[in-house]
Amino acid sequence: MAGPKKNTPEPASDALPSGFDPALAELRSIVDALAQSDVSIDSLTQRIHRAHVLLQYCQSQLSSTREEVQQMLAQLGLGEDGTGAP
Repeated sequence: MAGPKKNTPEPASDALPSGFDPALAELRSIVDALAQSDVSIDSLTQRIHRAHVLLQYCQSQLSSTREEVQQMLAQLGLGEDGTGAP
């Protein structure tokens, strides 16, 4: 008897996504899969590990973007709120 079908192959658990949007989409997919089905302990562990890798990646991307925006605002002489206030 065949096992459950997978819609998409799961990427290597430590492989980084090609960008923020694909990482976020994969995180949403993991959350949806966990909410909609009975997940074995092995699969749960793999998905939680993958979600952890993706969350770290997304946090890093957001932090880098925030720093880049702050640098650009500083170069323009603008505060974080865009008013010129520090």
